[in-house]
Amino acid sequence: LESQSWFWDDRDIFRSVANYFSFDGRPIQAIVSYRVPKKRIDYKNVAITLVDISDRKQALKALVENQELLKEAQSIAHMGNWELDPKTMKAVWSEEIFSMFGMDVTDDVGPACLETLLHEGDRECVMESLKTALQGGKHHMEYRVIRPDNGIVRWIECQAVQKYDDKGKILKIRGVVQDITNRKETEQKLIFLKEESERSESKFKSITEQATEGITVADMDGNYSFVN
Repeated sequence: LESQSWFWDDRDIFRSVANYFSFDGRPIQAIVSYRVPKKRIDYKNVAITLVDISDRKQALKALVENQELLKEAQSIAHMGNWELDPKTMKAVWSEEIFSMFGMDVTDDVGPACLETLLHEGDRECVMESLKTALQGGKHHMEYRVIRPDNGIVRWIECQAVQKYDDKGKILKIRGVVQDITNRKETEQKLIFLKEESERSESKFKSITEQATEGITVADMDGNYSFVN
């Protein structure tokens, strides 16, 4: 016996969770149980049960570690997962979604909550898409949310799939969301630069076409790329 903790249940049964070593030296964790005798004479015969829970504890430890890895991966990728119950219209969000949307993990969430976060320009189409998903349709959108904690607008990409029972009824809708704000900002910058370039090119052509002098553009090898 290496260490142990113990407790009583409501049936006067003593239970001990302890770390033992088997005869071959292998460490095991087990639950030891026995009923406390009502009379002193009963101590002569006490039935003791021992259940090896080593595998269960290892599985639980692995599950906790995997959950921590998932949280870390979602945080790095700015991605989260969610699940919606069509009956109650209540949702379960991963911690990263709460962080992404600027909300507290204790807040009640679902379509009604999401609607309050949506940018006015995206609200109607997103809610319509969710209704379509509840009827078995596709749900894949890019939209804006306004964080309630600081008022900052974030761009979100969302995809979802339905989980059906054996009768073809939707049991759950599960999806993932990713913060794509940086990508959207880059796209907008590229669009702006392209438009600026086109305006500059148009202005250059307008000036050269109205000029009375001949204007040419050539490289060092004498290859002309523009002649007015």
